[in-house]
Amino acid sequence: MTSARRAERAMLLDPGDGHPHAPCVGAELARRLGVAAETLASWRDAGMPTLPDGRLDPYAVTNWLSWGRLDRCLALQRRWRAWLRWFTTAGRPCRLEVRRAQTCWLPEARAMRWLVPEPADAPGQRILSRIWSDGEPSGGHRLIERPIAREHTWSCLDEVALEPCAEPVDDRAMLESIVAELAASFTYAYRRHVPADAMVSTRAQGTCLDLALRCGAELARRGRRWRLVSGVVAHRALANAHFWVEAQGAGDCWIPLDPTIPAVARMLGADWPAIVPWAVGRHDGRRIRIAACEDAVKPDLGGIAGLLDAGGDEALYCSDWAVGECSWSVAAA
Repeated sequence: MTSARRAERAMLLDPGDGHPHAPCVGAELARRLGVAAETLASWRDAGMPTLPDGRLDPYAVTNWLSWGRLDRCLALQRRWRAWLRWFTTAGRPCRLEVRRAQTCWLPEARAMRWLVPEPADAPGQRILSRIWSDGEPSGGHRLIERPIAREHTWSCLDEVALEPCAEPVDDRAMLESIVAELAASFTYAYRRHVPADAMVSTRAQGTCLDLALRCGAELARRGRRWRLVSGVVAHRALANAHFWVEAQGAGDCWIPLDPTIPAVARMLGADWPAIVPWAVGRHDGRRIRIAACEDAVKPDLGGIAGLLDAGGDEALYCSDWAVGECSWSVAAA
């Protein structure tokens, strides 16, 4: 793929004007983040992203601060710590209505074929009902085919029942050691994601997807079968797209491993080794499983293909879940 085509693909995965945090002037963002205007000015000097007209994109700024700079913004650090406490306390059974929406731009294509995974019943998870705006059922996915428009959005509403549970883990010490080693060496950077065609499993920093791929590579090195899982971490009024892995256990058992949890704890300076056991073997009441595939990022996770005039497909697989192209809203059912 040429550098121009790679740059265009990265552009397509950018949330652009569709994300909910509208650009604002510095004084407004300083107020939201609880910092002085002088502090914001120092961030500009340190390389904080700024729009050409001088305004600031809250989405980009909070991402930038979450790349090893949380000590500069106590309000944002408190939000991350609250997320960590919420995830590492015992969850309770709950029912959620999860609304997903995704907008796609494929300016060179003349038609679109969109494969969208349907969440399924799984350990700790039952699908109670689903309402989809369009698409034909196709083996656990919905297939959407239509002529291209400047932009196209699909949406769906799933009612999901979640109940925390655990899988039996015979080799817990080994699996926990993999998660601990990754958390100790990987620098978690919220939404600092590499496009799918450039991803490698040896990265030392990145998103939950990059970390999940590192975990899978380590499992494979030890001869362990594994699969990549896409989903969402959800709790009533908030949700965030997420990736983790499952390692094959005894029989038909698949053991969830989520190294992002202790990696976030280390980012915050928390006692991350104490959190490692939470990351192994647990189906949590806040984590909705959407789809899974073995060994790498594949269309099973969901994908978009634009049919080009020159023939062939230009596919964008579901790595966009990690960079904000999907929007989520979650409410108590």
